[in-house]
Amino acid sequence: MRISSATSWLPLLILAIFVGFPADVRADPNCTCRYAGQSFALDTCVCITTSSGSKRACCGFVLNNTSWKFTDQACPIASAPITQSTKLARASRPNRAIKNNSF
Repeated sequence: MRISSATSWLPLLILAIFVGFPADVRADPNCTCRYAGQSFALDTCVCITTSSGSKRACCGFVLNNTSWKFTDQACPIASAPITQSTKLARASRPNRAIKNNSF
């Protein structure tokens, strides 16, 4: 019985694909995604402002390039509890009317 020659070189090919690439072909461990003038590490998630509002996106790879991948998760919204001092600060603000500057 003859064993196919493909079975002898296939494991070597798979090993070469995953291990044998030169270092400049593999992803740099210092790859980052950029947003608003800042760099973010891989797997970091941020809220990105889009034309349809803020969306949560995570830094990852697409076709060996860093890219933002949008998620279905909503961006967290911070809010402070309303206290008596918050009520007083709101009440002390003057009402600002919008002026109509039509010519």
